[in-house]
Amino acid sequence: MRQYIDPRFQYGYPPAYYAQRERPRARAKQLIGRVNLSGVPLMGMLGMEYVTSVIVIAVAAIVELLPAAMETLGFDPGAAREAQHFLHSGTDVQTALSIVMYLLMFLVPFCLFAHFNRMSVKNIFREERPPFGTTVFTVCAALGLSIAAAYIAYAMEFVFQLFGVSGMPVETAAPENMTGFILQFVQICVLPPIVEEFCFRGVLFKHISDTAGYKFAIFATAALFAIAHASPLTLPLAFLFGILAAFVRAKSGSLWPCVFAHFAVNLTAYLSSIGIEYLPEDVMAFWDGIYSGAYLILGGLAFLIFFKINRFDPEKIFHIKGEDRDIRSGNIKYYFASVTLWAFFLIEALATVGVLLI
Repeated sequence: MRQYIDPRFQYGYPPAYYAQRERPRARAKQLIGRVNLSGVPLMGMLGMEYVTSVIVIAVAAIVELLPAAMETLGFDPGAAREAQHFLHSGTDVQTALSIVMYLLMFLVPFCLFAHFNRMSVKNIFREERPPFGTTVFTVCAALGLSIAAAYIAYAMEFVFQLFGVSGMPVETAAPENMTGFILQFVQICVLPPIVEEFCFRGVLFKHISDTAGYKFAIFATAALFAIAHASPLTLPLAFLFGILAAFVRAKSGSLWPCVFAHFAVNLTAYLSSIGIEYLPEDVMAFWDGIYSGAYLILGGLAFLIFFKINRFDPEKIFHIKGEDRDIRSGNIKYYFASVTLWAFFLIEALATVGVLLI
């Protein structure tokens, strides 16, 4: 009877030798899987956007066709006509539908991702209580960066016009009543700071930083946040704000300074759009110059005080508590080969090009 020989022993090496060689391969496979998971909520966000859009279009088509169909079948089309009139009643209904679609698009994939990765919502928003000064610095620095990004956007718009493209995002319709103002305020100023900070600087930042370290997570989440906007002229602001917010999140251990800064930036943009709509051009130009100068001064002072507190020492400025450089910095290379992240990037890049060509 032929005796079975374990192939691992045929050259005289013990099993531990082969186990040691196989361990890095298994670890690399595990890391690749974890890195690809980073793009899952982003792709889920795009999927939810398309699904909700299709549902809204289908419902609108059914409501449009229902009165005629009911008349053909001999039923009273009164209720169908009321539903049709409700959909065409004004911008308030469209804004409310946009809010529902926005919440579904972001919260469904990211909340599921956080649940399956055992992330606590409480820890996502606040691992530590930040000092009040951190919130003040974040708000002032974000307002200053928003003006700097606006000047970059103006330069980009000038270049785009040379090539005959616009790059301007689609403008929202002006509200018709107080309900419209409240809905737009919630849509622009209230929900995005909470929802987007939870998704990008909360769930996504925690997942990437646990794999590749805080410093890579700061730039990665800022880039993904900018790409997710799919608008060329908002890329500078989204990227610069993303770096600032992720840096504050890593340094302070809390999302709330980022939420307040995001609210301040969006509120400024909302008030500016209202001013352009309802104020004379010369008055709006005057106030635009006033708050732009004030924001630049506030932002400059915020950064100056922050650097002064840290004695202009790069080690103190960029030091992040609890960062493990030796173990996680070697995992960065796997992110540049992530299938899901590349798919998200290509889809959003095509959407950005589409905005340019419209």
